[in-house]
Amino acid sequence: TSLVALHAHPVEETFAIAARWLRSEQFAHRRLALRVLKELGNDRKPFAERSLDLLLPLFDQVQSPAERRELVSAIGWQNRPRALPTLLELVDDEDLLVRYLVAQHLPGCSLTPDGADSRGIAALLQLTTDPDGDIRFYATAAFECDYPALDSEAIRAALRRAGHAGVAG
Repeated sequence: TSLVALHAHPVEETFAIAARWLRSEQFAHRRLALRVLKELGNDRKPFAERSLDLLLPLFDQVQSPAERRELVSAIGWQNRPRALPTLLELVDDEDLLVRYLVAQHLPGCSLTPDGADSRGIAALLQLTTDPDGDIRFYATAAFECDYPALDSEAIRAALRRAGHAGVAG
């Protein structure tokens, strides 16, 4: 799609248009803006911090569940520790899709230059016991894929509960 093309060609003009559309009265424009900001710049994320400047303050203003999910996704895809406090507030959210997005994005937002943020690890451990299987999957997979060097009895127990092969204990 056209959004995927934004990965390879992040430009200031596209960011400015998305920022303007975030203030639109029309949900369709705001949704497109959120998706553009989510995709803009691939792994390099040249607009990540500026996107978070726009996205984080919107969180308390969003009213529809669909827009809230889009916003959580856009915040999470920035892969910045600065997004972590917002994700942590949503670990117990009643919306299954919001918890799913939190489980998906916690690993990327919990990584710091010094390792993994202990709050993100605790939240992932909590999500390994979520009633939803997909959420449990993302939470436990984080310990195998994103944090393979982490080791604690709590992590080993979570992986054993999930039935992951190769878990010692």
